Amino acid sequence: MLRKFFQMTFVGNNRKSLDIYTAVVGSDESKSLNADRFISRLDAKKEFCMRFDFIVNGNDDNEVLSIISEDVTDVGENVSSRDSRSFLSQVDCIKKVWGQQCEVLYNDQQALRKIYEDPNKLGDCLDNVENSLSELACLSQKRMLWIEDAKKKQSGGMKALTIPGAFLTEDYHRPPRNSEESRNKRHPDEGSEKAFYRVFVPQDIKLCPGIELVSWVKTTIRFKYRLTDQNLIFNLKKDENEGITYIAPDFTWYFSPPVKSFINYESSSVEATWTPRDIIEPTCEKQDKCTCPIKVEASRPLPSTRYDNAINPVANKTTVNFRRWTEDEMIGYRQKYRIASKNIFFSPDKFNKLDELNIIIDTTDEHNRGNRQYVLGIFISFALAFGIDRSRLEDAKDFFPLSNLFVPDTWWMFFIILFSLNMLIRPPKSVYVRRHIIWRRLNTIFSVSWIVIVFCLSQSQLICDGLNQVVAFPFMNWVDSWLCFDVNYWWIPQFIFFAIFTSNFIYVARNIAKYHDPILSGWFSGEDIL
Repeated sequence: MLRKFFQMTFVGNNRKSLDIYTAVVGSDESKSLNADRFISRLDAKKEFCMRFDFIVNGNDDNEVLSIISEDVTDVGENVSSRDSRSFLSQVDCIKKVWGQQCEVLYNDQQALRKIYEDPNKLGDCLDNVENSLSELACLSQKRMLWIEDAKKKQSGGMKALTIPGAFLTEDYHRPPRNSEESRNKRHPDEGSEKAFYRVFVPQDIKLCPGIELVSWVKTTIRFKYRLTDQNLIFNLKKDENEGITYIAPDFTWYFSPPVKSFINYESSSVEATWTPRDIIEPTCEKQDKCTCPIKVEASRPLPSTRYDNAINPVANKTTVNFRRWTEDEMIGYRQKYRIASKNIFFSPDKFNKLDELNIIIDTTDEHNRGNRQYVLGIFISFALAFGIDRSRLEDAKDFFPLSNLFVPDTWWMFFIILFSLNMLIRPPKSVYVRRHIIWRRLNTIFSVSWIVIVFCLSQSQLICDGLNQVVAFPFMNWVDSWLCFDVNYWWIPQFIFFAIFTSNFIYVARNIAKYHDPILSGWFSGEDIL
């Protein structure tokens, strides 16, 4: 039985990774007390385990480098070496997730005994607590978590005594390739990029009835390229084994884009596929002999339901600040989104009827695009004001070619326009135009480098004297010794500028019509962009 499910997904700030934190509570349902309570008998079923698979599909234009899972429930061999960033070391944060009545038990046999003696907790699990004192003494040496949420009593299944489960993982690493496969850019077979981990009953201690397994695991999925898909789809699919029960009355799923980024949550949606029920057969005894032209038809519920506006932003004041999230993920600077699970799982047993859940995230970031255009506009204004200065361009005129064709002011204005369009036009990260992504990056690097050299380094007397003595003069003397005529060496920086200028021009000409930013749409559609 899976009783609790909590998952937090972070997109890495470089957009090349996903950090997925999964918290679950599970056990073997042995004896049901009523609709909301049961007795876990993991003490009698040592082979019980929970398996969680991570599979990446639909990434033909991107490769998975690795899928690595790490148990962060209670890290450390003993108390002195236990990581303070482990989740069981932060009970204040756990209370915000699973209830204010949660508490961590360690070296407190008396508190553990009270739980087993309290009829509102685990009072029905042990026939005689006195006969199990030795087992309770051993269990008290382990860090345990009592889960209780008094605010959600009506939901049922909100109480549990848990112990960290043993952990075993099988990670994924991209297999090495030979040179021929690299040239052909062969992509792994669909669904082959997968990994899993297991959480099972610890074998080094004897459990008592009523104890369940708790697990907090961090899974990191690293990609070769940035995630630039307009839609990210997360599919949560349950095991089809009929012997497994899922209740998860406080099912929670969070998503967090990179720092200072947003998603279009209004166009994001959730699609739930429910386990199909048996066809409802007519119960009329005379159905076979009925001559009525209108007969009762068998009915079947809809196999799936789509929920729009099911993903909502989360206020910062409700954020749970686990140390790993604040230090590694910078959660305080991120926007968070959450599934409105109450609209989907309006009863505790509704989760058990779920077959799979598709979470469709629209990653269109209107805020980020507006910020990019705003910053780019400031840059253009600064560059034009900085460059179109008579004295400054007079000092740098030797770096501009074809002075008989254009004066330096004109070259600089055209260059800034092309460089700005190069920054603004961002083609999709498709396998067919990936060379354009690299092309755009190289244009940016060389353009910025040229600006720094011309307007900063070349104006430094110390740097110029050093480069002349070490590089320029020896090179010119060597060339003069081979040639019988004088050479104007300014053609070298002028040629470099013309090459950068031409590269930016060709890039803009080839991409502006197909991959232009919406701010340029009026140039091609004739619409008023304002």
